[in-house]
Amino acid sequence: MNNNMPVSYGKDELTFSINLQENKSEDWMADWSGRVVVEGKTYFLNGYIKKDGWIAGRLKPEKTISNNNPVIGTTSEDPPMYDDDGDVIPF
Repeated sequence: MNNNMPVSYGKDELTFSINLQENKSEDWMADWSGRVVVEGKTYFLNGYIKKDGWIAGRLKPEKTISNNNPVIGTTSEDPPMYDDDGDVIPF
């Protein structure tokens, strides 16, 4: 990474951005959330403040939808073609 180039934290390689969630509506919601970029992959971060003041949490891979990376449970086949033979639905 060139030190003279502007950095887009949470989008550029080996960067992160985190935000304190001040307006969370439920206690189970994360205290901190953000993004981490490692090896070209973006991960979402959820962090929780622990009793001793430290923060712990999990990273979750970003799900992308594209033609090269289809959503799980879908097929890449063409939809079926229907021949109605001129039938009319009576309603």
